[in-house]
Amino acid sequence: MKTEPRQNWEAAFQEMHANGDDELLIADVFEDEKFEEYDSQIGAEDKD
Repeated sequence: MKTEPRQNWEAAFQEMHANGDDELLIADVFEDEKFEEYDSQIGAEDKD
């Protein structure tokens, strides 16, 4: 029996949310991250 990729994921994610199991385990931004160096690199690319 072959199943489709991601079959029944919607129901599983709804259950996770109802149980409070859908919170991030690791913060998506760390307190000591410095975005200035990336901003300056992106700005330099835009000037080309």
